[in-house]
Amino acid sequence: MDFTRINLISLVFYSLTIITFIGSILIALGIDNHYMGRHIRHYETRIIGWIMVELVMIFLPLTMLLIKKVFKFKRNEFFNYLKTKTTNIASKNDKEVFILITLLSVIAIGSVIYTFYKIGLENNPILNMIKGANGTELDKLRIKAGREFSGNVYIRNIFAIAMTPFLSYIAYIYFRIQKNKNWFILFSVLFLSSILISFYDLQKAQILRYLVTFIIINIYFGDKINIKQVIIYGLVASLAIIFMYTFISEVPLENIFTFKSGPLNRIFLSQSMSVFLHYEVFTYRTSFLNGASFPRLISQNIFGVNHMRSGRSVMISLRPKKVLEGTAGVYNGLFIGEAYANFGFLGVIFSIIYIGAFLYFIHLFFVRSNKNPVTIALYAYFTINYERILNGGFIDFIYSPVMLFLVLLSIAIIISSRLLNRFIVAEKL
Repeated sequence: MDFTRINLISLVFYSLTIITFIGSILIALGIDNHYMGRHIRHYETRIIGWIMVELVMIFLPLTMLLIKKVFKFKRNEFFNYLKTKTTNIASKNDKEVFILITLLSVIAIGSVIYTFYKIGLENNPILNMIKGANGTELDKLRIKAGREFSGNVYIRNIFAIAMTPFLSYIAYIYFRIQKNKNWFILFSVLFLSSILISFYDLQKAQILRYLVTFIIINIYFGDKINIKQVIIYGLVASLAIIFMYTFISEVPLENIFTFKSGPLNRIFLSQSMSVFLHYEVFTYRTSFLNGASFPRLISQNIFGVNHMRSGRSVMISLRPKKVLEGTAGVYNGLFIGEAYANFGFLGVIFSIIYIGAFLYFIHLFFVRSNKNPVTIALYAYFTINYERILNGGFIDFIYSPVMLFLVLLSIAIIISSRLLNRFIVAEKL
């Protein structure tokens, strides 16, 4: 749980404690003072919601401890991983990897350009923000750019939003290793492209996650981060959050540090409140989704229901007017909310055990695997994004096209680089 040596498991528990546990206590005591709280019409919702969160806090770590004992994972294994030198994939200079990453970068940057082209200049949230559009107009443009995207969502989500940052992480690590100007130029182009695509719909969290991932990469790479640096990073992130809430969300500065609105409201209450609202809606207002949150191919062919994510269903149930106006998104929260929405309390128990095992096996795999730029980048990406999914939805832990694509892409990069190296060596002979 050391701040200076943070990893997937410790980040998950920091997230659960800060984002969900504290908020659940405030909501259970009825002192949340949150606008979403008006939708809770039954007192038992506050108690049951709190109990559901407590089950996560108890059984998620117990599941991980059991796996740790079975697979004899020792604490110093992670520290040894940090001390291990990062190795190349195919050859001394990994020129083969540079060729592959450059070719993939062309596809990624092309996908970023495609995404902005399909959004159009008139509906571009970033340009309209610069022009001085008000909060309501920007909300509509954000929803339009995100949920009503007119282009191919797979090109946007996989090749632009996911692959571009991932390639920038690999390029950054190689620049750290080789101090080569070619890697620096490639990284710079990918970095700027990643910043643009991370902020294309004005989501504040997405761009912060992209930048924070570099801190995780530095830790996994072997850099020694001290408490002073952690404080500095925290202050910079806090200032960035305040800036975005003030100038993008138009939250008055005097409300920034209150639970009325702003980042404190979002961090401590909004995510936690969503769990309680999931219980309220799917207990008293509508029937369970019964597998509808799975991808369409699975929800329709296996469960026989139309696709519907629980966060969107809760939003439709509680704020139908906002949905019709096109200014409402989703009510996402801790994964147990979606598990309950689909399969009730049985889904809650299963999801806790499954996700506890899932996350620990990922941590175990990377710590015991070969340490190279691709595996470091993938581990760092998983660390940040599975923490995000933790407060997004249960289904994404079972099936995530983006995560699956990045795993296959990483395997392809490593295998292709080694095959290309053998081919080049054979040609020289």
